[in-house]
Amino acid sequence: MRTLINYFILFMIILSCIGGVRMCYDDAKAAKRDLIKNEIELIRKQLISEVDNVVISNSKMSPAVIVDLCIKHDFDITLLLAQAKVESCYGTKGRAIRTNSVFGVGAYDNGVNRCYYKNVNDSIEPYILLVKTDYLRDKTVDELLRHYVNYDNKRYASNIRYEKIVTKVRNRIINDTNIYNLQKSLTYRNKTLYGII
Repeated sequence: MRTLINYFILFMIILSCIGGVRMCYDDAKAAKRDLIKNEIELIRKQLISEVDNVVISNSKMSPAVIVDLCIKHDFDITLLLAQAKVESCYGTKGRAIRTNSVFGVGAYDNGVNRCYYKNVNDSIEPYILLVKTDYLRDKTVDELLRHYVNYDNKRYASNIRYEKIVTKVRNRIINDTNIYNLQKSLTYRNKTLYGII
């Protein structure tokens, strides 16, 4: 009988150890998730600061809106910043002053403006969605910047040097800031957090 009791006690100890190991494993996973979430927030703040240093001071574009929408849609921040600079100097020049269309979406060479926004930040997401669905479909950003046409082979801009101009501005942003690397790091951590990697 004593042996049976000893086996029972040993069995209960083993069960509690297994449960403890499982709890330790779950605690470690939760701690890792919390660490990744903290890293993501830190990188997000660094990105916002870097974007703020690129966008000119008299622009009403919000660096936080830019970063959050680019993260949400997995969109290249440096491409967005380069086109915002080329199209309207971040919403401070040309038609963007009247239309709040920072990226020239809906603005045609004949003077027609089809898109008006309440503020410049409202023009960011439509631009991202347009470029992702109509221009970046089956292309990388680098491929797009060699020939900026949509799936119907229509150009984004009429200027035949547009690709070179945007590429030059984007390369300057990549070389002068840490935005590109920070976004890659943030994307990796997001994928890790959500189990994609």
